[in-house]
This record gives sequence, C-alpha cells and structure tokens, in this order.
Amino acid sequence: MTWLFTARERFGPNTHPDGWHGYLDFSGFQHIQELVSADSILCGDVITELVEEDWDHNVHADNRITLFTDFEYLVRRTGGRSQQA
Repeated sequence: MTWLFTARERFGPNTHPDGWHGYLDFSGFQHIQELVSADSILCGDVITELVEEDWDHNVHADNRITLFTDFEYLVRRTGGRSQQA
C-alpha cells in the first residue's frame, strides 16, 4: 500500500472571514472554531506552484499532482508551516 500526503490550508474565521460565517450557517456546525479537510473547495492546496523537485515525490496521474508519496519531503517543501492559523 502506498500512502499519499497533501498539505491543505486551514478554513476558519482568520483565514477565510468572508466564507466562514456562511459555512457555519449552512453546515450547522456552530461549535467549531476552524475546519481542516481534504476538501479542496474549502481547504485549498498549500502548494499552488510545483517546483522541479516536486516531480520526484508527487503523483503523476489523474490530476493528483499535489499529492505526495514522501511525507518528509512535503514537510520540508511546505517549510514546516506552523500549526497556528
């Protein structure tokens, strides 16, 4: 089995102020403070432009080029982004 990894943006009041309250109203999730999801509509890709080295670590099929097979590479590639919004 091959694991695939991706880096997604957080979705919350600090990162998406215009859409956050509408999402809470729509979803009924009034108790959450942010959402982290593999849903690329809500949580876009952290990596928006590929660099040459990405092609040694990403998936080359079915438009899944922002999915990576090497977790450590993805952490380095995203600069070890903080978990804070």
